[in-house]
Amino acid sequence: AAIQIALRAGAVVYATAGTPEKRTLLEELGAAGAFDSRSTTFEAGVHQATGGEGVDVVLNSLTGELIPAGLRCLRSGGVFIELGKRELLSASDLERMGHDVRYVAFDLRDEGSRDPDLLPAIFDELLDGFSTGGLTALPHRPVRMTDVEPAFRRMSRGEHVGKIVLVPGARSNPLERDGWFVVSGGTGALGILTAEWLADRGARHVALLSRNAPTASVTARIDRLVQDGVRVETPRVDVGDRHALHAAIDALREEHPIVGVVHSAGTIEDRTLAQTTRDELARVMHPKAAGGWNLHEATVDDPISLFLLYSAAGPLVNAAGQGSYAAANGFIDALAGHRRGLGLPATSVLWGPWSTEGMAERLDEAHRDRWSRLGLEWWDEESGVAAMDLLLGPGPEQVVAIQLATAARSTSTEIHATEAMAPLASRLADLPKHRHAAAIESHVRDVVTAILGRETPVGIETPLRDAGLDSLSAIELRNALAVAVGESLPATLAFDYPNVAAIGGHLLDRLTGAEAPAVDEAEAPSTLNVDAGEPIDDVRELTEEEAEQALLLELQGMRSTTEDGG
Repeated sequence: AAIQIALRAGAVVYATAGTPEKRTLLEELGAAGAFDSRSTTFEAGVHQATGGEGVDVVLNSLTGELIPAGLRCLRSGGVFIELGKRELLSASDLERMGHDVRYVAFDLRDEGSRDPDLLPAIFDELLDGFSTGGLTALPHRPVRMTDVEPAFRRMSRGEHVGKIVLVPGARSNPLERDGWFVVSGGTGALGILTAEWLADRGARHVALLSRNAPTASVTARIDRLVQDGVRVETPRVDVGDRHALHAAIDALREEHPIVGVVHSAGTIEDRTLAQTTRDELARVMHPKAAGGWNLHEATVDDPISLFLLYSAAGPLVNAAGQGSYAAANGFIDALAGHRRGLGLPATSVLWGPWSTEGMAERLDEAHRDRWSRLGLEWWDEESGVAAMDLLLGPGPEQVVAIQLATAARSTSTEIHATEAMAPLASRLADLPKHRHAAAIESHVRDVVTAILGRETPVGIETPLRDAGLDSLSAIELRNALAVAVGESLPATLAFDYPNVAAIGGHLLDRLTGAEAPAVDEAEAPSTLNVDAGEPIDDVRELTEEEAEQALLLELQGMRSTTEDGG
């Protein structure tokens, strides 16, 4: 506010602030220079900027050693206006410091008490400035009286930007506001469902941002919203493109302010980290991480009351093949914390899988089975909307939104994680040597059975491919057994040892030095046809990288690049 008034009076302004972000904001507001308010370095900055002359007026609210540094920024005859209520200086203090300046301690309450006409005149002048456009309102965040303590804590730590406004009364519905609710990935399955939820709960202006044009089914749902009196816009924009997004937001803001944001854009590329290229990582990070940051940046000064970031619970429980997606969602989870630290609303919602059309819907049956084995059910539209309603009230910056399966599970073949992952060497130490082979074989069979989610144990001679082992579960098996053995195992494990008995014999050899039973050549295929590629003569001659590449070729067909949420 002081910057606006000083600039309006024709002054050149130099300012201080405690963080680089706030100093950047000061310069954007018109300050000729912005310096650090948490050290005395601003003194040198001011003198350098003014050619050693100093300034005419210092408006001060700093304390301690920063007060003398501020006085030294003044040229002879300048005025030091003290807004603080402590560490006030006397005439003798100034004389002792040797400063030829004027010192004024200002208190608005005292000034208003002495002159009853002062404050009305000031407010009239301010209102005139707002009406003519000479002054603009500061960024502000309404806070209920019941939340006054955390509001003052944020202010005392200097985490706020603009003003914190205390308002009375109960919490109002954040969706019943006259402004735009922006949904990224808006033409995807979760995006349009979110738009319908917003409209049902009071939103009258919804903008669906997406790189893709709406499908026929989504268009029909948009038409129903319009028939219900909702203004719907569908700008074709890539939220990961900063300039394009800012332009789209600016165009919306010309009609109404931005009052809510839901970030549901995202894409998946199932690959292990070893096989992920820089380009593939960038394709996943672009809509989710870059898009989330761009939305934050583009709306940081808008009167936002709802800012939801759709993340994913998958990486918390089963991130096989989803390293890039886990990283992208980790970024927006952190973004929610960053906004909360700035005193801005934000909630990151770690959704479980959805049964609607979208990224999770395109997973194959094996992937869906893994979710079921973890005891998770899929969100449908009705249950998902009910969960969205819970996001409207005050809550933490991060919410895990999953549905636990209610059906009882058989314990006859269920393997507890602590037992399945326990080091085999320590377990064998308690057994006589003649029981080692059976114990290892039993452990391998239990792990395989658990990974495949079977009701009955896998036969020890049953080929694992026939039992349902695919490329991802083969990697899960290798990783689980590597933990149990306490050393790395080859990516070709499921190729070299194609059944429980063969794997058990191999682990027996590794752990005890005993000779592993030979694999029956009739059960061990000598070639592997890899999609449209040429047959590989002997999988045991493959390098680690080649074997893992072969294992993961199936994943390439699962890859989805649909912009959607979850």
